[in-house]
Amino acid sequence: SDSAGRTNELARRGAAEIDRSIRSMTEINEVVTELAQSIRDLGRQSEEIGQIVTLITGIAEQTDLLALNAAIEAARVGEEGRGFAVVAEEVRSLAEQSGRAADEITQLIEGIRESAQNSVGRTALGAEKVKEGMEIASASGEMFSGITQIIEELVREIAEVAGASQQLAAGAEEMSATTEEQSATAQEMAASAVEVANAAVAVDGQLNRLRL
Repeated sequence: SDSAGRTNELARRGAAEIDRSIRSMTEINEVVTELAQSIRDLGRQSEEIGQIVTLITGIAEQTDLLALNAAIEAARVGEEGRGFAVVAEEVRSLAEQSGRAADEITQLIEGIRESAQNSVGRTALGAEKVKEGMEIASASGEMFSGITQIIEELVREIAEVAGASQQLAAGAEEMSATTEEQSATAQEMAASAVEVANAAVAVDGQLNRLRL
């Protein structure tokens, strides 16, 4: 009974631990889901930034073209357009720098986008694994609950058997005591019969003597 009780307690603890594991994995699943959504948002924002960079690249190219045309027109004017030509060259240089910066930003965005896609894939896989773990833990929890119920039934049955055994033992003791009493009574009756027989023999002897 003690062993069954300890086993029952261990089963209860196991079921409680599994329940706590399920709650923890549920929280992890929520965090992973939120993380995946954040990464998807990051990817979408990087796409928007990429569109802006594309716009900047287009503006830089147009500015470079306008600066080139302005330099050509300034060269046609001659000495009077030299100052304008210098300004046009500076504008063209800034446009080229803007274009290079836009290219670098585009490469960075592509790297971020690729990393985001990989991260989304990994988080999705992690969420799937967590889901599988939750299903396994849930099944284990149900098994532990079933085992706990079986053990509780066994404990009750053992208690009933123990009670019945005690009753049988008490009945056996009563029967033993009754048997001893009956044996003593029988012995007393036998002794009395012997005494009666002896007395009868004695009486018979006296009668025989009187007849003589």
